[in-house]
Amino acid sequence: MRVLRNMSWLFVFLLISKAVGALKEVVVAWHFGAGEIANAYVFAMAIVLWLPMLLQSVLTSVVVPVMMRTELGKRGSKELFTRELAAFTALVGMFWTGGLVAAAQLGVLPDELGYFGRSMLEQLAVVGTLAAIGAGLAVRLLAKERYGMHLIESIPALVLIPFVVLLASGVDTLLLGTVAGYCAFLGVAIFYARKHRVFALPRLGFRSDYWSPIRRGLGVMIFSQVVMSLTNVIDPWMTAELAGGDVAALGYANRVVSLLVTFGGSMVASAIFPVLSDLSAREGHARVFKHAMLWARWSFLAGLGVVFVGWFSAPHAIAFLFERGAFRSDDTQLVSAIFQCGLLQVPAYMAGIILVQALASTGHYRWIAIGAVLNVLVKLAANTVLAPHYGAAGIALGTTIMYSISLIFLFIMSRRAVRS
Repeated sequence: MRVLRNMSWLFVFLLISKAVGALKEVVVAWHFGAGEIANAYVFAMAIVLWLPMLLQSVLTSVVVPVMMRTELGKRGSKELFTRELAAFTALVGMFWTGGLVAAAQLGVLPDELGYFGRSMLEQLAVVGTLAAIGAGLAVRLLAKERYGMHLIESIPALVLIPFVVLLASGVDTLLLGTVAGYCAFLGVAIFYARKHRVFALPRLGFRSDYWSPIRRGLGVMIFSQVVMSLTNVIDPWMTAELAGGDVAALGYANRVVSLLVTFGGSMVASAIFPVLSDLSAREGHARVFKHAMLWARWSFLAGLGVVFVGWFSAPHAIAFLFERGAFRSDDTQLVSAIFQCGLLQVPAYMAGIILVQALASTGHYRWIAIGAVLNVLVKLAANTVLAPHYGAAGIALGTTIMYSISLIFLFIMSRRAVRS
C-alpha cells in the first residue's frame, strides 16, 4: 500500500510535469525547427545540467538510505545535516557555473558547440547553480517521501513557453526564458521545502554524523554516475559529428521516449526507493531484493506494452506534436525513426532502474560502479558501429543495446546479493 500510495502521487505529478515539458519541446520545435539554434540550445543545456543531474543522482543513492535511519549520535540531527547539505550543493553549483563561464571566455569549449552554443553556454551557466540547489532540496524531500518536486520541475518549461510564444522568438528570448524559469523553479522549491520542514539556511562544514556513512558510498557513486552520465554527452557529441548534425532531432525523440519511460521505470523507482531503503534498515537485504525482483518483472512486461503501442503510433504522434512552423515533414520522418529505435530501450530501462535502486539501498555501490563502466563501454562500441550506418537512429539503438546488457548484469548481481 505504501508503494501504491507513492505511485499514485507520482503519477499525477509526473503526468503534469512531463506534459508541460513535452509542450515546451513542441513550442521550441515550432519556432526553431531542428536547425543550428535548436542544436546549440540542446547541446548547451545538456552541458549546463550535467553536473546538477549527476549531483542529484549521487546524493539520492547515498543520502536517502542514511536519512531513513534513526538519529546518528549527538551531532546527527537532521537539521544540522540539512544545513550542511544545502551549503554543499550550493557550493558545487557555484563552482560549476564559474567553471562554465571561464571555459566559454577562454575558448576551450569543443568546436562542435559552434558560435551559438558557446554564447548560449556562457549565458545559461547560472542555471547550473539554480539546478544544483534544487537537486539538494529534491533529495531531502524524497527521504521524507514527498514527491511535489516532480511537479515543481515543470516550472522552467512552463515559464519558457510564454517567452517563446508571446515575445519575439529570438535567441535572447529563449535564453532569458530559460533562466527566468529556473529562478522561478528554485523559489517555488524553497517554499515547498519550508512547508515540509526540510529547508534550512546553509551552514558550511561536515560536522553532522550523517556524513560518516555517506562518505563510504559517496566516492564510488560519484565515479559510477560520472561514468554513466557521460552517455548524456556522448550522444549529442557523436551526433554533432555526423553529416547533418541531428542533435536537435535526437533531443526531440529522446524527450518523447523520456515521457514514456517516466510513467514506467522512473515512477516505480522513485516510489519504491524510500521503501526499499526502509526495508534494508529494518528487515535486511533479502526482503529488499524479493520486492525489487517482483517489481522489475512487472515493469519489464509493462515496457513491452509501451513498445508495441508506441512503435505503430510513432509517425502520427510525432507529426501531431511537432509538425508546425519551422518543423517540416522531413523533420517528422527523421524524429520518428529515431524515436522508434529509442523506444526499444523502455522494457530494459524500466526493469533495470529498479534493480539499481535495490543495490543502492543495500549499499552495493561497487557493483553499480562496475555496471556503469560496462554501460559506457557498450554504448561507445554500439555508437561507433551503428552511427556511421544509421545516423542518430543508430545512436538511439545503441542506447537500447546498452540497457539490455545492463539489465542482464544487474539481474546476475541481484541474485548474487540474495545468495550472499
